[in-house]
Amino acid sequence: MVHSEDLTHRFKIKVIEWNFDIKKKTYLCNKQGIPFREINLGIRSSIPISIFIQSIYIESLHRDNKIDVQEFDEIMADVINESKKFAREYTRKRMHFYSSEFITELKQQGIYPYKEKADNIIEESKRQVFDIVALQVNEFLPDFDNQDLKSKKFTLTLIKEALENDSHNLQKILIEVIELPKEKREELVEILEESSLSTVIDTMTEIKNRLMFLNALEELIYNRELNKNVLERKHLHKIIAKETWVFGDEYTYGVDDLTLKNVLKSYLKDHLNRDDFEEVINSEDNSNLETIPDVCLWQQFSLGSSGKENLIIELKRPSLNAGFTEKSQIEGYATAVSRDNRFPKEKTKWKFILLTKDVKNEIEPLLSQKNRKYGHIHEGENFDVYILSWGNVISEARQRLEFIKEKLNLNLMDNEKNLEFLRKKYSEYLPESL
Repeated sequence: MVHSEDLTHRFKIKVIEWNFDIKKKTYLCNKQGIPFREINLGIRSSIPISIFIQSIYIESLHRDNKIDVQEFDEIMADVINESKKFAREYTRKRMHFYSSEFITELKQQGIYPYKEKADNIIEESKRQVFDIVALQVNEFLPDFDNQDLKSKKFTLTLIKEALENDSHNLQKILIEVIELPKEKREELVEILEESSLSTVIDTMTEIKNRLMFLNALEELIYNRELNKNVLERKHLHKIIAKETWVFGDEYTYGVDDLTLKNVLKSYLKDHLNRDDFEEVINSEDNSNLETIPDVCLWQQFSLGSSGKENLIIELKRPSLNAGFTEKSQIEGYATAVSRDNRFPKEKTKWKFILLTKDVKNEIEPLLSQKNRKYGHIHEGENFDVYILSWGNVISEARQRLEFIKEKLNLNLMDNEKNLEFLRKKYSEYLPESL
């Protein structure tokens, strides 16, 4: 149904699949299904289908001689778009159905890359996408069927890896390695994008990876055997700078703003008599931890037309627990930096976080203030100051993800495999002894 002003118009959309090759078209019909006009199907489909749109409204357009300019009719434009979505979903389901015989053959040959049974929505979605793509590769890649099992297995593994890491990599694999014809490539990408399967896979895989990251990070910080080698602020800075979502989903995508960097640099020089900010931040040498400035991480985030928010993280050395002295330092730092004229007050918000392994008992009560989030110790005109422990940050980030994880029945790996995930992702930032 489509609504316009006080009227409701009913449309019936049919997709008919033929057992012979046809000219793929969409037909605009009256209520009984008699076509008045045919237009392009509007989607890529290797399956011979036709779309039939039936309605009294189409009959009225025909009667008023407006059927030939249906693209200028808002109601028809919406209906045609819906018919395309419906047809894409139909095509995806049929392609998956047709792949079943081929997939059974791959399993019998021992080259189907998924060995375990799918136990959640992510794994089911991955297999659906994989099965569709594999079938199309078999049908349209020259000589694929004649390749030896080792070559076939390599090709199928490439497809699987693209889906496991980022489904957007799939198109690159299809272009550069498998060399699938452009028309087939575009059809597959269109079907997967419109059916939202690739979005489901990417989103759910990201949730799983984030939970694994939090588990590994917790081990690095609180496992005494590990943290003696890893807790240098230089290591954590490099990793956390790429994982700012741990402080909130709104901090997922930020930029390393040069002006913001210069503001921090000026503050350290003018207020703390430090002029080695640039050298220390860029240094790869971790031998002298005392030379690393506490202010290590800065990112800028757009607030749209409202301006920008600057997130500043002050990482304290592992052996130091925050107390009154550190509280005064971060508050004074926030006050001075937020006043800098290079950022107009009315268009700039600031969030300062003092991040430490733990806090002293003397300031613990100040972290729980009425009508404020835990850790929110100071509110200025255009800035907020927080003192948080790593445990606070990890726990809150985990809570945001756990509900979804439970609903999707995601199985996380044990601690050793979580650590291996982190080692692989950030090998250049972690010591070899880890």
